[in-house]
Order: sequence, then structure tokens, then C-alpha cells
Amino acid sequence: MATLKLENVNKIYPNGVQAVYDFNLEVKDKEFIVFVGPSGCGKSTTLRMIAGLEDITYGNLYIDGKLVNDVLPKDRDIEMVFQNYALFPHLDVYENLAFSLKIHKNKIPVLGKDGQPVLVVDRERIRSLKSEIKMLQEELGLEEAKEAELSKLIQKKKAEIVELKHHPSSPKTRQKKMSKLEIDERVRNVAQILGLTPYLKSRPAELSGGQRQRVALGRAIVRNAKVFLMDEPLSNLDAKLRIQMRSEIIRLHRELGATTIYVTHDQTEAMTMADRIVIMKDGRVQQIGTPEEVFSNPANVFVASFVGSPAMNLFSVKCQEGKLHFPGGASLSLSPVQAGKLRAYDGKNIIFGIRPEDMVIQKENGRSYREALSLILEQKELLGHDVLLYGKVSDAPTIIKAKAFLCRDLTDCISFYCDEEKMYFFDETTKERIL
Repeated sequence: MATLKLENVNKIYPNGVQAVYDFNLEVKDKEFIVFVGPSGCGKSTTLRMIAGLEDITYGNLYIDGKLVNDVLPKDRDIEMVFQNYALFPHLDVYENLAFSLKIHKNKIPVLGKDGQPVLVVDRERIRSLKSEIKMLQEELGLEEAKEAELSKLIQKKKAEIVELKHHPSSPKTRQKKMSKLEIDERVRNVAQILGLTPYLKSRPAELSGGQRQRVALGRAIVRNAKVFLMDEPLSNLDAKLRIQMRSEIIRLHRELGATTIYVTHDQTEAMTMADRIVIMKDGRVQQIGTPEEVFSNPANVFVASFVGSPAMNLFSVKCQEGKLHFPGGASLSLSPVQAGKLRAYDGKNIIFGIRPEDMVIQKENGRSYREALSLILEQKELLGHDVLLYGKVSDAPTIIKAKAFLCRDLTDCISFYCDEEKMYFFDETTKERIL
């Protein structure tokens, strides 16, 4: 498949609004990357820049090590699955799947009389080098300290252009349409993978939402493109169907080994599907990591509160003499290790975070707990084996996730304990993680 690299990618619209700031990411071959964040955070804009549907204001995008900023969308060998399916209503499933294959032309090497490929000037590489030189020239005025280094790099790339013009190195190609037999073979193979064989003669209006989404996926994978881009493809489906299609997409990715970038605002989709997650807010990357990394080691308050369901409980507390003092008068002792690492914050306010499942109403063996705190219970929400307890700790809204059998005879004031190893601390000003 393919690798991708986004290097200091920015998007500024003509009205001056900046949608994406200094986006940096390297995507490995066959990796499943999920962009996640609230509406308006820049995730779909970034996806559209990768597809070539939006221009990159400045920064570089590489596919398989080749700069593609100025390459047309149709020449990037990328397929995209949209939120609204985008199927042709007058064509049946077979024709929808076959459409891109019918109009797509493969590049075939032209052979000389000696049977060897005919070589021509690599104009695509020259265009790419010229684009890189333009970027470097723009940087010259911004970074005076690197002026000599940048000038040297520009001269090197100019010399490479001269070399390419005088020594043809790119195989000459001609375009050839795919045969009807090959199209039929590919369409039927994809239909079988997606369970669409019985519906090949049906039109989109005769299909369910899940079946239409499978057709949209099939139209993307039938071309064997280098990269698959998916822009919130499940948002129009009901909850049960979303879970089913989520499993379907994961299975497809494992079977095809396709490099995939998937956009969603649903952190559950991100956590269950991704090899790595890119969490965004206000056009900026907040954290990149595996689902385990972003859940267990959030970089800042936003990531801590965004990842996890229910969200992490966050309290503004004063750190003083080895204790956390809550506004309402409650206090919680720190372990000697925690107190040592937070010594620089003694006498200052910090943000204390703990997840609902790490606040227990009955101590467990083998775990370390500090003294009990009290929750003023306001509401219970039964989730089968578990129950969510909503209330307040020193006037701060709080959620505890507990086992249902422990919550049958609760009073309005519940004592609970915080798991010492699952406590998080953030700087109140920068919102960055301290410990």
C-alpha cells in the first residue's frame, strides 16, 4: 500500500480563518489512523487536504516519499468514502461498484524495439522539486539563522532539476482502460467480501442504510488504491448498525491491509478501530498515540476529558503540605512519591483528575487507596452489571462507576476511595499534564 507524511501542514482560508495549525504526522504502511475531535477542530479539513480537495496553504504532504502538494486528486491514487454515501441512484450496485473502474485508465510502460522501457524526462519529479524550492524560498525570509543551510539545499535541488532534464530516467507510459473481464472479476470479488452478491442488481433506494454504506466502501476498495480516506462514514446509521459496520470496517482493513485514515467525532469509534489516534482541538493536534496511550497517559486536560466514557472527573484543588484541598473543605492525602513530584506546586492550585471507574465504594485487595471522600448522591443510572452514580464532591459535579450489586442500599452520602495509581495532575494555567 503506502506511507504518508504531513509536514507542518497549515490551512488558512481567504477570509483569514486558520483551520489547521502545523499538522505533523507520519503514517506507516497498512496503518489505520483515526482523526478524532469535536466539530470544527480541523479533522475533515486535514483529510480533504490529503485527498487534494483542499489546497495546502503551506507545509508539505508526501505519499510514498513523493511530494504531492501540486498533484491533482485523481493522480494521488487515493479513494475516499463520504458521510452521505454518494451513490448513483439510477445505477444498480454492480454498476456503482464498476463505475470508477470503467473510467480509470492504468499506466502501461512503453517498450522500445529492444524490449526495454523507453525513458523520458521525469517532469513529475521536476514539478515536485520546484514546489519544494518554492517552500524553501518562503522559509528563507522567516528563518535567518538557517539562511545558509536553506540556500545550500535550494541549490542542491536546482542541480537535481538540471540533471533530470539532461538525463531521462522516467519510464514512458501509455494509458489503457481495464478490460470488461477484469472489471467483472474485481466487482464480484469485492461484492463477495462485503456480502453484496445478492444485491448486485438492486438500486440504492432498494437497500438498507448498512447495505448502502457497504456499497460505498466497495466502490473505494475495488480500485486497490494506495490510501483509503473515510470521512465520518457511519454517522448516518443508527447505533446498532454503527457497531456492526465498525466491525465490518476493521475486518476489511485486516483482510486488505490498506493504509487508512478515518475521521470521526465519536471517541468510541476511535478507541475501538484505530492503530493510532490523532486527537485534535481548534485546528491543533493535542496528542498522537495508540488508544491505550491516550487513555492511560493523556497529554493535557482536553485529552483526559475527551477520551473515556464517562469522562474523567476533574477538580480544581489546592496542593499544600502533601494534601489536595477541595474548595468545599474536603482534603485528600498524596502518597510520598506524588507529594515529592508536586513539590514545585505547593501552595498553588492544580487540576486533579480521576476516572469514574477508579473511584471505588469498596476497597479491592492489592490496590493502594488514600482516605475516603464523600459524594452527595443526586442520581443513579443502571447499566446492567454497572451503575453510574451522579453527584457532587465539594460542589464539583462527579460521576462514579460502580458494580450494581454494591449499590442496592445506598444513602444520599456515599464514601468512596481513589485508586492511588490512577490519579492524574494537570497544571491549572497551561492545562498540561504534570503527573
